[in-house]
Amino acid sequence: MFSSVEEMNETIVENHNEVVRPGDLVYNLGDFAVKTQVSSVLPLFKRLNGNQYFVRGNHDAVGEKLPWIWIKDLANLSPKIEGVPHITLCHYALRTWPSSHKGTFQLYGHSHSMLPEDPTLLSFDVGVDVPEWNFHPVSIEQVMEKMARKMPAWLEYRESLKGSGRVE
Repeated sequence: MFSSVEEMNETIVENHNEVVRPGDLVYNLGDFAVKTQVSSVLPLFKRLNGNQYFVRGNHDAVGEKLPWIWIKDLANLSPKIEGVPHITLCHYALRTWPSSHKGTFQLYGHSHSMLPEDPTLLSFDVGVDVPEWNFHPVSIEQVMEKMARKMPAWLEYRESLKGSGRVE
C-alpha cells in the first residue's frame, strides 16, 4: 500500500488533520511510534491537530516520551454527549469492561484487524490500519454509527441471558 514508512506517516498525518480540528480530543490507543526515535517522530506528532491523549500499547518505548496530555494503560471516559455512554479505552480488546453488561462501549487497537469482531460485544478495533478506517482516525459519530449497527445483536444476546442469573 505504501512505498515507505515516510509515505505512510505523511498519509496518516494528512488524514488525521482532515478529520481532527484544533481543540478536538484525540485518544491514541497505543503503538504510536514503532522502531523509530523521538527525534524522528516528534515533528510528526507536533503536526497533529487536537489535544492528544495516550493509552499505552505494547510497542511504546518511544511513544511514551512524546508530550501527551496524559498517558494511561486503560481509560474510562464519560463523554458529555447525549446518547454516548461510558467508553473504556484500552490498547487490547477486552471481553468485559466496566458496565459492559449495561451497554457501555470498549474501543481498542493492537489487533490490526486480525481479531474477528464479536457481534455480541459493544467493542471494536479503531486502529488506523483497519480497512474500514483507511488510515483515518475514528470519530465519535462513527463510533455511534457502528455501535448502533451492533446493538441489535448485543440486545438479543443480553436478552438470552435473562433468567440465568448472569444479568440483572
